[in-house]
Amino acid sequence: MNALIVEPGRIPITIPITDDSARPARRRRSARSFGRRVQVGCEAACSRQDASLPEPHSACGNRILSVGTHAAHLRAAGNAPRQGSLDKGPARARTLHATVYLPDGPPPMREDRAGCRGGLRPVIAGRAAGRSRSGEDHMRIRLGLAAIAVSLALGSAAARAEYPERPITFIVPFAPGGTTDIGVRTWIPYVEKCLGGSIAVVNRPGAGGEVGFTELAGLKPDGYTLGGLNIPNVIVGSISKENPRFTPASFTYLGTLYGSKVTINTGKDAAHDTLPKLIEATKSGPVNLGITNFGSDDHLMMLRLAKASGSNFRFIPFSDAATVRNAVMSGDLQVGGLSLTEVTPFQGELTTLAIASAERDPSLPDVPTFREQGFDLVGGSNHAIGGPKGMPADVVAKLDGCIQKTAGDPEFVAAAQKRALVLNPMTAAETEAWVAKETEALQALWKSDPWK
Repeated sequence: MNALIVEPGRIPITIPITDDSARPARRRRSARSFGRRVQVGCEAACSRQDASLPEPHSACGNRILSVGTHAAHLRAAGNAPRQGSLDKGPARARTLHATVYLPDGPPPMREDRAGCRGGLRPVIAGRAAGRSRSGEDHMRIRLGLAAIAVSLALGSAAARAEYPERPITFIVPFAPGGTTDIGVRTWIPYVEKCLGGSIAVVNRPGAGGEVGFTELAGLKPDGYTLGGLNIPNVIVGSISKENPRFTPASFTYLGTLYGSKVTINTGKDAAHDTLPKLIEATKSGPVNLGITNFGSDDHLMMLRLAKASGSNFRFIPFSDAATVRNAVMSGDLQVGGLSLTEVTPFQGELTTLAIASAERDPSLPDVPTFREQGFDLVGGSNHAIGGPKGMPADVVAKLDGCIQKTAGDPEFVAAAQKRALVLNPMTAAETEAWVAKETEALQALWKSDPWK
């Protein structure tokens, strides 16, 4: 078991204790082992001289306080010695570190002012640690120390620092330059300000988001790894695959800030520079239309267009939105389905023929909607924020609150509109309910008209 020898107001030293009464007589350890363990901790602190330790702990002191503080810092850095051995390298701490106040004072310590290697000895129950004890004495010591450990464990939750205690990682399951990546990097500074912590973005592109979604679903739900949950992408994989690696129920939903509308685009020099011309061109033969993945928001919208107009499109999946856009601009691809955010900065290098919104968007006021051209098509993607299933309720509440606060921040609203993000804030509960509703709708669509 692990015992704690503490000094009031200081960090405790953790010392492994063996149940001597259960050992054969020839293998019993006396209380001298306390002294040996303290000495080991002291020697470890002296020998390692970890540069990361704050002053005044840069050198090993000759008092038990110095040893205790060093040992705690070493363990916090993951460098605690292994069970009394100084030559086996770093080992992860397994014990609780906390500050303890004992009304009757700590076990008195016997010091040697000669320095760290002088042989510190704790004195327990009025006796020097170097003297042998009976099994009964050891049991009393163990029970007392166990009581201290239990009280520390019970109080640790209340003493825990407020979330977040360390940086948060945010997984973007798509390549840089897409709507998800642009949107996440737009709102992160505002959420960081609310949380009082930092968020680092990592891109995990692949398979229409499945690589990033799968990684996020399998991580520890402690609130320190979050991710972008694009709808419908999160849903369609679980519907169209026999053995999906995740489902919409694999995640904790924290809220939604924005989405984006689907557009249809051609190269700037294409002959079919209007939607009616494009539809007419498909009657002569299939036209290649690039999408980000089967079952993505752009793919589903183009399927609806093909069905409503009788167009003949050959759908070609690409690795990411930027690749689709570049192929359209270079003329290698005839048509591309992309989000509004992904094409707005590139007008002049491509031509946007229609947008799937109820009204024209201020960012592209000259681009007509599908409705204006005879097709009742409105839709796109919603970009939820989430984490692995089972996140703590208090963490969810804090993140939900910060997301909603960000949604009302005028600076964020202006930044989002500048990037053609469609603001549609939803709380954590609203997002979860909306995902459930969309899942039912897409399941019905798959049964009636599978998308591949």
